[in-house]
Amino acid sequence: MMQVRTTIALVLLLVCARAPAIDKMQLLSGHHVPTLEQVQSSGELRVLMLRTPEQPEGLRQLAIADRQLAGDLAQHLGVRLHVIEVDEYAQLFSQLKAGRADLIAEPYPTNTAHLSGLRASLPLHDAAPVLIGDQDLPWTVTVNAPGWHWALARRQQASERDLKVQTRTQAVARLLPSTQTQDALVSNSRIADALQLDARAMGPAVPYSWMARDNDRMLLAQVDDFLQRHQLKPDHATRPAGDWQAIKAQGVLRMVTVMRAETYFPWQGQLLGFDYEMVQHFARQHQLELEVMVAPDADTAVVWLQAGLADLAAAFLNENLLSGKQGVVASVPYHETAGVLVGTSRSPVVINPMDLNGRKILLPADSRYREQFDRWMANGIRVGVVDLPPNQITDTVVARLERGDADYAVLDAHLAHLKTAWGQDLAALLPIGDAEAHVWAVPEGADTLLGHVNAYWQATRGSYRYDLTWLKYFSPGRSPDRFLENYMAFVQDGAISPFDSLVRRHAARHDIDWRLVVAQMYQESRFDPAAVSRAGAEGLMQLKPATAGDLGVRNSFDPEENIEGGVRYLSWLRDRFESDLPITDRLWFSLAAYNGGLRHIQTARELARAKGLNDRRWFGHVEQAVIELARIGVDGGKGYLDAEQVTDYVRSIRQRFNAYQMLTDQQISTVALARSVERAPDHSAVQKDDVFKPAVTGITE
Repeated sequence: MMQVRTTIALVLLLVCARAPAIDKMQLLSGHHVPTLEQVQSSGELRVLMLRTPEQPEGLRQLAIADRQLAGDLAQHLGVRLHVIEVDEYAQLFSQLKAGRADLIAEPYPTNTAHLSGLRASLPLHDAAPVLIGDQDLPWTVTVNAPGWHWALARRQQASERDLKVQTRTQAVARLLPSTQTQDALVSNSRIADALQLDARAMGPAVPYSWMARDNDRMLLAQVDDFLQRHQLKPDHATRPAGDWQAIKAQGVLRMVTVMRAETYFPWQGQLLGFDYEMVQHFARQHQLELEVMVAPDADTAVVWLQAGLADLAAAFLNENLLSGKQGVVASVPYHETAGVLVGTSRSPVVINPMDLNGRKILLPADSRYREQFDRWMANGIRVGVVDLPPNQITDTVVARLERGDADYAVLDAHLAHLKTAWGQDLAALLPIGDAEAHVWAVPEGADTLLGHVNAYWQATRGSYRYDLTWLKYFSPGRSPDRFLENYMAFVQDGAISPFDSLVRRHAARHDIDWRLVVAQMYQESRFDPAAVSRAGAEGLMQLKPATAGDLGVRNSFDPEENIEGGVRYLSWLRDRFESDLPITDRLWFSLAAYNGGLRHIQTARELARAKGLNDRRWFGHVEQAVIELARIGVDGGKGYLDAEQVTDYVRSIRQRFNAYQMLTDQQISTVALARSVERAPDHSAVQKDDVFKPAVTGITE
């Protein structure tokens, strides 16, 4: 046995000589520490990452995703990304301490930061140590890899355990499908999952982070701010787009649309729009949750569908325009419309096309109605066409018409009806062009999903639900005019609720996204300051009198006092959970505790551990433990926990919060585009790409 131990020690010494382990004294000797100001003044963020392997494919894709996240950080900081690739883990730490980079952007166990004299960012994700292969075989571990410290600790606990070491280059080769080995590889669950390998979990999941120098706190604060914003936006590419079996297994349908009055918009916290309501109805019929992604325009919505970011695109898409698109398939039509010439009460009367002689007309450069005007002009009718940027939003067209930039504009008939229904000074004067169909779209190959969508429209179009929903938005005199004021306020100011300014101020003090608080407020009180629940909870954030007293809230019906107290209570609950939890799960735990009680959620986490669930994750883990806890009874059967209320509470707030994120992001782009159009003397020179930089930023309800 002594000879075996000596052999192991020699192997460790020889391999570590080829790929040196972390030398703490060497790492602590670095002197040059770039500050955040230096990063911003140089215009470059230097990050250390492991060299991207050519194979295996799953590992390569994982590295590409990590690099994309680092690129998003650089964009957040307003600088370029400079990736410094290294071959071995030890080089990550030595190069950072030597001042050759600003950040290690390779995920590494958070709890090892102190071993290298570094400081960890907020967690990126959790991963558990795993063993790939038969655990009775000799174990092989990569020098300084995430499983390195764990493997050495296990080696000390079981001195007879054979432990081999290898470089990272050797480890990558070891993971190739063609490689035959006689050992078991120590790795982590993230790599095993990416490669779809059978792996045995050998310990609890731990958080992984990026690393910065201990005294570079300002840069790390910016990194943490970015990670918090990023992680509150769910991942879009978790499964094949349009795959009905995967959709049903996940229980989620992903829709991409645009923020328009006819498709999708907020009204006093509600999410409305004709397309949205119909897709929501379709999803509920199939017992699916709906997640909505907002694109800046219809063209981009189709591009995102082609890229596999969504299962369904719904935004009054024109059937003829889709016919030439690769990778997408149109549903059966659910609506037909033609164009209509519109004017204001100041516009000259139009009886026939001859009345347009000498008049100016607003028309997008790519409009399908341009051919009609070309034919009229060929017949001697002099029409001055004022070009608009492609995908010009209807609200801006109407505003320019009211401002006198032209005599008339051309809109799809249903949009003209919507604006008229909402009381705007607009009148339909003359039909333009032939009717064309509007459709939804799915990815090419999503035949089962397409079949369900087509069956839905064949059963629903012409139904009472369809007619009632249509009248809600498009029928003059029947449309809810009260939508208009709130919708226009959102388009101009991004206002979700009447209390946004109060929420922003108090949420910022506690480092909570204000949109999460607004989503919670809607769930609690529907924005009613005088709301009182059956349990006696009061005000916008539904504070119980005892809780309000503990928080120093004297008048729960005063909006500012109630919001300040509610945000402070949510912050207090958040601080009761470990700071190294995934950012999102820490919030979900906090919300669950707000609704179901802190002690009950802590008990549910204990139950989750006992049942083999992950007590660090809410959805699908502690969420399930809450349901089980309610079934078996809390406090020895004496307590009461409404599991359905708690789980629905968190899910509803998450969905609405994600919706508010996307809508406010889109609102910023919409306002920027409208202002650019107003400032530009030559409107045709303003292109949407000057303002919109399409990027996947989140999913909504």
